[in-house]
Amino acid sequence: MKYLLFIHGWSVTDTGTYGQLPERIAAELGIAVHHLYLGKYISFHDEVRLPDIACAMEEAVRRELALAPGERFAAVTHSTGGPVLRAWLDRFHADPARECPLSHVIHLAAAQFGSALAQLGKGRLSRIKGYFQGVEPGKGVLDWLELGSPESWQLNRRWIAGGGTAHAGPPVFSFSLIGQQIDRKLYDNLNTYTGETGSDGVVRVAASNLNASAVRLLQRMPTAGQLERGSASALVPDDAGSRESARVPFRLVSGVSHSGERMGIMNSVRDSGPVPEVVRLIRRCLEVADGDGYRTLAEEFEAETREVVEEERVEIEDRLLFKDRVFFHDSCSMVIVRVTDDHGHVPDDLRVTFTAGNNDPNKLPKGFLIDTQRNGRHRGTITFFFNHDIIHGCPAVIREVDGKRHKFRERLEGIDGLGMTVEAFPDTGFARYHPAYVKSSPLILGGIIRPHATVLLDVVLKRIIHRNTMDITRDLRRGSFKRTGPGPVLESDG
Repeated sequence: MKYLLFIHGWSVTDTGTYGQLPERIAAELGIAVHHLYLGKYISFHDEVRLPDIACAMEEAVRRELALAPGERFAAVTHSTGGPVLRAWLDRFHADPARECPLSHVIHLAAAQFGSALAQLGKGRLSRIKGYFQGVEPGKGVLDWLELGSPESWQLNRRWIAGGGTAHAGPPVFSFSLIGQQIDRKLYDNLNTYTGETGSDGVVRVAASNLNASAVRLLQRMPTAGQLERGSASALVPDDAGSRESARVPFRLVSGVSHSGERMGIMNSVRDSGPVPEVVRLIRRCLEVADGDGYRTLAEEFEAETREVVEEERVEIEDRLLFKDRVFFHDSCSMVIVRVTDDHGHVPDDLRVTFTAGNNDPNKLPKGFLIDTQRNGRHRGTITFFFNHDIIHGCPAVIREVDGKRHKFRERLEGIDGLGMTVEAFPDTGFARYHPAYVKSSPLILGGIIRPHATVLLDVVLKRIIHRNTMDITRDLRRGSFKRTGPGPVLESDG
């Protein structure tokens, strides 16, 4: 690896955003400074979209790096820089038969599946702030970053299906690093996402991890009895539409948040003093030379992440004259549910309810659901953010404080199965939807509630069409048919 490229996040207007990280990495790895490149892409103009940046990146790599045949470069991305680089890879270097000029990419707190803050970033307050800063909110990029966006869904679906790092020539080694701490000094009391459990204050850990999966569920045609009673018909797994991504080394970084000079995963790095953990981790990633080393590092990172989870499980904020506050850093899961019908239409509205026990939503443990957000442009997509440890169960949290052992939380029992019901609308009329369900089971629980990971859950409903939607008659007499009822359900919808 001769060249190292850094790619920043959304709404950055100055290359100072990289702080002293490039210089520190160069010093630790012995890389000549003139072999470091700082990316500077435009995300603060509303007309610019992620594919536009990917096209410009391809030309910039060719022009500025001017790689000789066989030469390759490595990259370090931060935040939105992760999707930018992956969009470039997907558009220009997805052919596994061609050698890719990228050898390693280390994603720092990358918003691979978007950020809950993106929906707020397009709002009125953001535009007012942008006006005073002389920039636009960057709606084109924020559209991609909004949780469950069609563009994000498509890129990540291809990533999951495509094996991620597979190439006929030398592979592209990808790595995911993120912290789960919140810089309380940067916490916005008007925006709880900046202090959300399972995030670094901007990006959710699960949304940053490239280890993801896709599950597809198909609704069975309701029986005559189910149609008559209005009882739900089953959703069944579609093995052909379900996939698991290639394994990517993923690591929680101790004590860091998304940004800021005090705790930021990138901005807190100094060019002198003890080597920060994130720099040591980047060095380990860049030292990977083959598939065996890649798999070994994935196993090491997994074990180390478990240690970080336990070390950071409880956080006690000392507030001097006020009572201390206690925060729990549990492992969380993100499930992006996309509902369409078998004709490709998006329902006008929908209701997704998760269940436990005997398909009862009231059997779910308290605090299991952290957040729900519907995508503004694809109304059939809803992102659910779950507390994995509350759902699966977790030992009691006991820590020693001032020489005494304190129990901060009792043992959480969890549940042994998870189910789901989907109600889509319209549910009456000539073309409509019928309720669907997945019975509560351990298989569904383990399949979609995964620690620090995202699952794309693709639900395909049956579009129920009634016979009288279209009829033909031999009666030539004039007559109104505006009071015609729907009639029986079509046996075949074609």
